Amino acid sequence: MLGAIILIMGTIATIGAFADSSVADNGSAAVTAQDSGDGYIAEAQGDATDNTPGLIRKIKEGQYDLLICTESGDEELAEYRLREDPLVLIVPEDQKKIPDSWAALSALPLIGYEESSMMEQILSAVAREQEIRFRFSLRAPNEDAIAALVEHQMGCAVIPWTRAMEHFRIRRCPLPGGSYSRNTCIAVLKSDSGRGEAADKFLRFLTSPRSH
Repeated sequence: MLGAIILIMGTIATIGAFADSSVADNGSAAVTAQDSGDGYIAEAQGDATDNTPGLIRKIKEGQYDLLICTESGDEELAEYRLREDPLVLIVPEDQKKIPDSWAALSALPLIGYEESSMMEQILSAVAREQEIRFRFSLRAPNEDAIAALVEHQMGCAVIPWTRAMEHFRIRRCPLPGGSYSRNTCIAVLKSDSGRGEAADKFLRFLTSPRSH
C-alpha cells in the first residue's frame, strides 16, 4: 500500500475497507493522523518490503504515529485488536487428497511467508506446538501472492483466511487439529509524548465501540 490518503468519517465500512486492504502481513499499514475538522485524514504508508517487524522498528524510531499490523506481543507497544482471522490450509481447487494429520501436512510442499515476517513467527510457533517441521519450497510476501501460487498449483499453504481469498480458485480446508489465528491490531508505543493530539484522537476513534 503506497502513500494512500484516507478520510475517516466515522463509518464502519470505511474502517473495515481500510483494514482489509492493508493488513496482509507485508501490507501492514503505518499511519500518520491529522485532524481535518470534519474527520481524520490518515496517511497510510508502506511498501512491498514493509512487514510487521519492520514497521515496529520504524514506530520505535519515531517515523510513525501508529500501525495497523499483525499482533506481535511486543512489550513496548499497546495493541488494540481489530479482528481475528483463522488459519486454514489452502490447496489447488482440484486437489482431492487433504492431509488428515499434522505429520501429513508437514510432508506437503508448502508456500511460506518471508522469513522476516510475523506470519513466519506464527507458523514457527504452530510447528513447535505440533512437533513438526514445515517444508517450504517457495516463499512469498503476503496472502495474495501465496494464494496466486497455490491457484497455479505451485504448492499448498497455511494462511489466515480473509475475504480477499474468495477471489482465488483455491480450496479452503481446516487444519488437522487445534485452533490458530492471525490477529490484526492497532499498535502504538506505550510511552510516546511526541505522538500528538490528532493521532491520539484518531486512535480513540478507531478503538471506540462504534467503530467495531
